[in-house]
Amino acid sequence: MQWKDQGIVISLKRFGENKIIVTCLTNEHGRHMGVMRLSKKAEQVLHLGNFCELSWQARLPEHLGTWHPENIYSAFATIFQDPLRLEALNTACCLIEKILPEREPQKEIFNLFKEFVFNLAHENWAWFLIELEFILLRYAGITLDFSSCAATGDKQNLVFVSPRTGRAISNSAGLPYKDKLLRLPPCLTEANRHEIPLSSKEFLTVLELNEYFLERYLFGLHGLKLPEARERLKNRLSRQAYIARPE
Repeated sequence: MQWKDQGIVISLKRFGENKIIVTCLTNEHGRHMGVMRLSKKAEQVLHLGNFCELSWQARLPEHLGTWHPENIYSAFATIFQDPLRLEALNTACCLIEKILPEREPQKEIFNLFKEFVFNLAHENWAWFLIELEFILLRYAGITLDFSSCAATGDKQNLVFVSPRTGRAISNSAGLPYKDKLLRLPPCLTEANRHEIPLSSKEFLTVLELNEYFLERYLFGLHGLKLPEARERLKNRLSRQAYIARPE
């Protein structure tokens, strides 16, 4: 059996002395694994975030199979000197590997992940990681909605988030219950938010909001921990004054 597809490398694990198991998120075949022999050509491909034209081959569909990739775009090559963006890339790859089932097509997630990879070198890259976490939560059945107040329908003065529904709550409706609600980062309510580069503080507050829902509705339910790369990303943000522009 053989098929061709586009994919992005999300995981690399040694397999014997001269082979490696490569996991990719593909456009048509979802999260998929295959084996590659270590070689000079393989070294050019085997970096997290690399976007490839893939050929997968196996005797039977249920077999592990082998990859024959051609590297098209290397995200690693554009950010290898930026530890913050490398941790963001590691975070995205780990989340996808842990959350998505194997061999189940997820085109919407693939397309957003592809945008994230291709925009890592640009100043608004942080928004793509945030949106990727949003869509992974939506895959798990949790839709974060900050467009209007869940209690009143008001679109102004949205400052809280319901920990149960992920819906925004206005200041007037939420103030009596503020100790039971989450804070809504102001940057998430801006109309053209994706066009505005985030400060490290803003990025960190959004990651912490997402973390509550990731832990409660995804990782915690299965006794799992969030990726260590995500914690390292948060630690770097807490020490770094800016991402793409000064605060």
